[in-house]
Amino acid sequence: MHKAKLNGISVSLHPGVIKTDLTRNFLCNWWRKLIYFIMYPISLFILKTATQGAQTNLYCLLEDDNKIIKGGYYSDCRITKTSSPQV
Repeated sequence: MHKAKLNGISVSLHPGVIKTDLTRNFLCNWWRKLIYFIMYPISLFILKTATQGAQTNLYCLLEDDNKIIKGGYYSDCRITKTSSPQV
């Protein structure tokens, strides 16, 4: 068996807060529906679409290896500082 030579870079990333269909099972009670409809207009400005959320993943996957910082933390298609030095 031949041993394959694998070259890779490991990074961490945060895609952002993405609007998904997770709330489809959440709206079973009237008070949950009320909360949803109150928060819905706000969520339009805060949440990303699935396409927007995938951009950081695609950036890290498709960018040249010499432009990606090994072990870096990426958010919104750029290197970002973490809030904790342990990370």
